[in-house]
Amino acid sequence: MTTATKSRANILGDIRAEFDRQMLTSAFLETADYKTLIDTTDRPIVVGRRGTGKSALAYRLEEHWRSASRTRTIALAPTEEQIIGLRAIMPEFYESKSR
Repeated sequence: MTTATKSRANILGDIRAEFDRQMLTSAFLETADYKTLIDTTDRPIVVGRRGTGKSALAYRLEEHWRSASRTRTIALAPTEEQIIGLRAIMPEFYESKSR
């Protein structure tokens, strides 16, 4: 079999979505949540359980924002233990109502 005709071991893609850019590109559904994140000026933080589409959403948002001027993205993938340390810096992602 040539590379072009080689079948995939799993037709649904890699077991870890973040490693399967082809599937993330071709099978992404632009939901209302995605469109809201595109249109907002907030600094969103995406959290969710395993397998809920966080990687696909982050990949597509990064692609969109990378093409926009003056927009930067930061992707964090902390371990469970590191999540506790993130609590201290979370307020920096949100504007204070007193500002």
